[in-house]
Amino acid sequence: KEFVKALRDPSAKVVAGAAFALGEAGYQPSVEYLLKAYRTEHPRIAAAVATALGRLGSGEAIPWLSAAVKTGLAPVEAAEALGRIGDPAAARVLVDQLTHVFAPLRASSARALGMLAHARSWDFVLRDTVIAALQKAICDADERVKLCAGMALAQFGDPKAKEVLKKFVES
Repeated sequence: KEFVKALRDPSAKVVAGAAFALGEAGYQPSVEYLLKAYRTEHPRIAAAVATALGRLGSGEAIPWLSAAVKTGLAPVEAAEALGRIGDPAAARVLVDQLTHVFAPLRASSARALGMLAHARSWDFVLRDTVIAALQKAICDADERVKLCAGMALAQFGDPKAKEVLKKFVES
């Protein structure tokens, strides 16, 4: 309860620390308070809240995290959190980020899509859309994006992942 109270502190450092602690503790009732603690002027808080929400795995956070990915405030952490939650509802937002100009966001989105592969509630159209987007991402100019996309494709059981991952092991 003290960490929930600390989410209202004027110090970004204190709020970020409290958010991190709540996520690490797995304290589910804190989700609504974490969402209220978000401050657009503090990237440190946004990153800590996104990370905590991902660790808590609450589907209630998907709209907030999707918006955070799109707005550019802690987008890498928000994409990672969407993957951790494991709800395929986040797939479309993540697929859109595979062509973003910021390579760490592309890599994080690919990694998150790989995490979503474990969710068993995919419809075939969405699954095929994700696989097609990841197959394009394995040709990305950034090596991190290629590797994350290859690993995600492997999670989906796509045969193209094998050749990409083999190249990385050989290099």
